[in-house]
Amino acid sequence: MRIILIGAPGSGKSVVSHALSKSLNIPAISIGNKLRELVQKDGSEEAKQARKALETGELVPDELAVRLMKEELARVNPPKGFLLDGLPRTVNEARLIEGMFPVNRVFHLKVAPSVAFQRLMLRGRSDDVPSRIQRRIDIYQENIDEILNFYRSRGLLVEVDASSDISSAAREVMSKLQ
Repeated sequence: MRIILIGAPGSGKSVVSHALSKSLNIPAISIGNKLRELVQKDGSEEAKQARKALETGELVPDELAVRLMKEELARVNPPKGFLLDGLPRTVNEARLIEGMFPVNRVFHLKVAPSVAFQRLMLRGRSDDVPSRIQRRIDIYQENIDEILNFYRSRGLLVEVDASSDISSAAREVMSKLQ
């Protein structure tokens, strides 16, 4: 099974992807984690792009995000299945992904921007400062409708309310996979 989890920053994608990965015994690929790893270990131009994105709340270029995803896919057994956490972030990335492999389901974790903001403030990661959080949420809101329409038109989209309890959202996603 090839699953994509999309949602605002703070929607619970990482928690839900961890639960799904464990339950379905498929690897979860988090582009956000890959970007943070890249910044820590590398002085390349790509690391500079990732650092700038983390420091400003902006997106890295689509090509870099997709390349990082491809690197992670090379480490797993794609035919067995996997879960993408936080990618695509633009409809261009959605099109690039569609050209690489068929997707079984896309789950959109819906959450109010104010709830997402509060969750991120409580998380306390180094890139979770108010201005960056707000910028990440704004970028998500600028892109999400086009992405949702892209997957809705293909019959792949399932929307899940993740506003109240992320554990409930994970259970709902699992129930909709049955």
